[in-house]
Amino acid sequence: MATSNAAQNQAFRIGRAVYGTQFHFEADRQMVQEWSSTYAEMLQSSEPDWPQRHPEQAAAKGGQADAAGLTLARAWVAAITTRHA
Repeated sequence: MATSNAAQNQAFRIGRAVYGTQFHFEADRQMVQEWSSTYAEMLQSSEPDWPQRHPEQAAAKGGQADAAGLTLARAWVAAITTRHA
């Protein structure tokens, strides 16, 4: 259902009821900013240029990523609500 350079299976479904994601679709720009500060030391070892890249990435892709995450979250809630109503 979703793929990236990091992993072929970023989102998947097994049968009718099992879904899995390997990414945080709930992470909006504010949350990523908070994580960037909170986990700055850890990020330094894996993504040393992140502090310089983040503002540009947030400006270029943040709005679209926020909208996609919200769409996924709403669809997930709708699927759960529909099946348990």
